[in-house]
Amino acid sequence: MKTTDSNLKILHLLDILNMESDEEHVLTMNDLLFKLQQRGIKAERKAVSRYIKQLQDFDYDISDYEENHKGYFMRERHFQDLELKFLIDAVVSARWLTHKKTKQLIEKLEGLTSKSRASKFKNQVYFKELIKCNNEDIYYNVDWIETAIENNKKISFLYYDIDINKNKFFRKEGRRYELSPYRFVWQDGFYYIIGSHDKYDSFSHYRIDRMSKIIILDEVRKDIRNISCYHDGLNTAEYMKRTFKMFTGEEGRVELKFNIRLLNTVLDYFGMEVPLVKLSEDYFKVSVSANIGEGLIYWLLQFGADAEVLYPESLRDDVRNRVINMYNIYKTSD
Repeated sequence: MKTTDSNLKILHLLDILNMESDEEHVLTMNDLLFKLQQRGIKAERKAVSRYIKQLQDFDYDISDYEENHKGYFMRERHFQDLELKFLIDAVVSARWLTHKKTKQLIEKLEGLTSKSRASKFKNQVYFKELIKCNNEDIYYNVDWIETAIENNKKISFLYYDIDINKNKFFRKEGRRYELSPYRFVWQDGFYYIIGSHDKYDSFSHYRIDRMSKIIILDEVRKDIRNISCYHDGLNTAEYMKRTFKMFTGEEGRVELKFNIRLLNTVLDYFGMEVPLVKLSEDYFKVSVSANIGEGLIYWLLQFGADAEVLYPESLRDDVRNRVINMYNIYKTSD
C-alpha cells in the first residue's frame, strides 16, 4: 500500500463521495476505507472522520453518521438533478453541436452528480436519432470568433451550403467573407454570429457551423455605434424579437392582425409587454418593430388565414403575392 499525502487523501475521499454517494447510496466508514484501499490509499478511521469534518467546514454538504445514523453521503452538489436535466436537455436540443460533442458534454454534465443518478439520465437521454451538424470544427469556430470580439478585430472566413447531392460547396465561388463580429445568438437550435460588413449599413447573420477556415484579421472591426439606428449599441434581446428565422431586413413598424387562438403564440414570440388591441371577440392586433423581409413573410404565412398584415401596404402586397403564387401551384385545372 503506497503512502499518500493527506491532502491527496482528502481529494480522493471527496471524489468518492461525489461520484458514489447520495441519499439512496449511503457509504459506511468501512465502505469509505475499502474504496480508498481500492485506489491504493491506506487511511485510518479517525483520519477519514477528520477529513470529512474538514470538507464540511469548507462548506461541502456532507451528511455524516452523527446526523443520519447510517453513514456518509454527499447531500447537495453544485447542481441539483433537475438543473442538470435542464442543461442536458439544452445540449441535446442544440442542433449546432455534433453527435460527438453532444456525447462529450453530456458525459461531463453527468460527472457532476453521483454515478447512480447519472445512470438515470442515461436512460432518459436520446440524441443518436436527432439531426445534428457534422462540422467538428464548431468549437474552434466559436473560440476564434470569441477571441476576435475580445480583441476588437474583424474575421475572415469561407461559408458553405449543401447542394442537391448533399455535398458542401462554398458561396461566392470560394472567395472569403470579411466581417466585424458582435454577438452570438442561439436560434431554432443553431448558433449564429451577428456582424456587419464594411460596405453595408446593417447587420448580417451567419450560422457558425457553416463557417470554415476562420482567420482573425489585424484590422479593427467596425464600431457598432456607426451603424444606423444603433448609435447607442445593440440590445440583442430586442433585436431578436424583431428578427424572424434569422433573416435580415429593413427595420420598420408593422401592424398585424391575429385570430385570438394565436394569442399565446404571439405573446411567446414578442413577450408579455407587447401592446394588444382587441378588435372583436375573435381577433386582436399588435403594432411592433420588425425587420421587414423574407423571414417575417415566412413567419406570417405559417398561420394561414389566422394572421393578416394591416400595415405597411408594401408588406401586405408581398404576402398577397406569395399567397397568389401558392394558390397557382395548388389549384386544380377545370
